[in-house]
Amino acid sequence: VHVPEKILVKFLAGSAKRQNFILSVILVGLLGSVWSWMMDADRFWQSYVSNWMFFTNIAAGAVLFAVVTWITKAQWNWSVRRVSLSFVAFLPWSFLLFLPLLALGESYFPWILEMSHDPILQKKAAYLNMPFLVARNVLGLLVLFGTAMYFAYLSLRPDMGLCVDIMSQGKRTTWQKRLTAGWSGQQEEEMNSYRRMLRVGPAFVILYFVVMSIISYDWVMSLEPHWFSTMMGPWFFMGAFWSGIAATAVAVVFFKKQGNYFDEAMGVQQLHDIGKLTFGFAVFWTYLVFAQYLVIWYGKLPWEQSWIIHRSEAPWGKLSIIVVL
Repeated sequence: VHVPEKILVKFLAGSAKRQNFILSVILVGLLGSVWSWMMDADRFWQSYVSNWMFFTNIAAGAVLFAVVTWITKAQWNWSVRRVSLSFVAFLPWSFLLFLPLLALGESYFPWILEMSHDPILQKKAAYLNMPFLVARNVLGLLVLFGTAMYFAYLSLRPDMGLCVDIMSQGKRTTWQKRLTAGWSGQQEEEMNSYRRMLRVGPAFVILYFVVMSIISYDWVMSLEPHWFSTMMGPWFFMGAFWSGIAATAVAVVFFKKQGNYFDEAMGVQQLHDIGKLTFGFAVFWTYLVFAQYLVIWYGKLPWEQSWIIHRSEAPWGKLSIIVVL
């Protein structure tokens, strides 16, 4: 794969039309949320949780894609990696949007009211309790998102300092000053960032698997508190990783239409490679779905079946089939 020694410095120009469209979509979403909350507050919060997980999974998965390709020194996606890394911008918003969910209590978690008279749940009381849930979720997301943002900072800092010098004759905006504060020269900055990324990158990968598994246990699996499964964590975080790759692919196609400089940097080979990865992890995610049924088939253990059975019957049965297809 040819990686050019000199890469064109270019910032994506803003578009008032695009910005107005995004603001309009946000306004419609807010109005729809208010209407939904007024009609059925419980259903609104259930939808809120689902949407929060959907978009957070995409953002975290895309960042993981950037980190993994950097760790493995993948050359093919030198022009794609920054697209994946840009999804980190949603993570601070994701954390703020998560905080209201901590007040849901028994309106969302059925095990809170059932704990006092259910012997099975009482054995899980050390884990299934609100103080511990709040603590592990808040701390886990803070560390995960903070690590992701720090990796993005280390990745952007050397290039940002050079770009500002080339394009702005040394004049920096407020956010550019923050990214390049204490600048010590291009070569030294590149070495410092590289050494730190060697430690931060693997740490983020481990944190991703742990924290995303916890989120899946707390906000999905605990809704069926009698259900046991060793596949939920991998099913959840690998689905998020796959979603991040797919979102990166969509963004790359969008950027290629924005100008010749993107079209030249993101060639046919990059599109083929990211398309193959998207397809490959779709197959792998399908295998994880099959694996959940596989353990049910050879184990025939009732406590592994309830969650699947409830989602294979009305009203969710047809939707579950569509998801797999």
